Amino acid sequence: MTSITNVEEGELQYLGRAFAQDSELAMRGDIIRALVELITNSDDAYGESDGDITIEIVRNSEEPISVCVRDTATGLSKEELKACFGVLGAKTGVFHQGEVGRGLLGRGAKDTASFGRTVFEAIKDGSYSRFELRNNGTYTVDTTQATETHHDKLSIPLGGAGLSATIFIEKNGIDIRKTSQIVERIANHIQLRRLTAKRIVSIHEIVDGNRGPSQVSTWENPHSDHLGDYELELNDYPDINASLSLFKLRAPSETRVGPYSLNGIEIRGEKTNYDNTFFGETSNETTWIRGTLDCSYIDDLIFDYENTKGNDPLNPTRIVRRDRDGIDLEHPFIKSMTSAVLVILEPVLE
Repeated sequence: MTSITNVEEGELQYLGRAFAQDSELAMRGDIIRALVELITNSDDAYGESDGDITIEIVRNSEEPISVCVRDTATGLSKEELKACFGVLGAKTGVFHQGEVGRGLLGRGAKDTASFGRTVFEAIKDGSYSRFELRNNGTYTVDTTQATETHHDKLSIPLGGAGLSATIFIEKNGIDIRKTSQIVERIANHIQLRRLTAKRIVSIHEIVDGNRGPSQVSTWENPHSDHLGDYELELNDYPDINASLSLFKLRAPSETRVGPYSLNGIEIRGEKTNYDNTFFGETSNETTWIRGTLDCSYIDDLIFDYENTKGNDPLNPTRIVRRDRDGIDLEHPFIKSMTSAVLVILEPVLE
């Protein structure tokens, strides 16, 4: 028998090529996916405070299109910019503080660099900081005293704080939709519906230096008739509260169930909408049905997974999919929820 000597240990290196590939997988060349990340980041920064979110779409004939999301919330320091956008897999946002937030994928806004590069500019405590993230995973960061020019550039009042994130569409083949389509999709996207219903999200198009009129994205529940409210009985999770409300649309939805469709059951945590689905049900009658499923325990499962790392048999995987396509239907809790929902839904469809 031979013995093995000189055993070495190491850690896998995550290089720029892998970063670019993962970012492209997450964004899929769809600017709306990027805007969802940046808009929800701004909403989290405001917390329960009032505040508007502004989107600027700049189209110049001789330069790449840029898309900017601005807020006047808390801003970030240079070190906070590095922690939020320069580290993969970190617990950014507010979830790690035990508050209700979004994500825990540890990537979030970083993936927006797949379009070319993303520049984050912030003012906090009198300092202006700039963080530029490129699509190969490299970045530069610097800071200086905030001037009136910086405040004007970021549309932040003097003495105030806030953050702007600008995506430069430098990659070939990326199609940025018409501004009117972006306005509509932001309003209807499942992850932004509650956000745009409570907070002003305005979109401005700037073409060759000429600023167009402001357009506001606002989700409005479609006209429908209430069918009933139900408390779900979840196998293996008997102490968990989950409530379902069902409605019949006054006209059938014209699209398949998805993140923008009027039909579908919205799966919601305390603050976040996670998915719009029929849990595998595909009958034609589903075009008439919409609903909401409220369960804050989903927030807890996301938070707890970061601590258990899959060692809990009732929470063995991330319940929110890495590709941002909603919840993982194979997660034990979602399987239990699926069974409970279909018991109620199938007689309604019949």
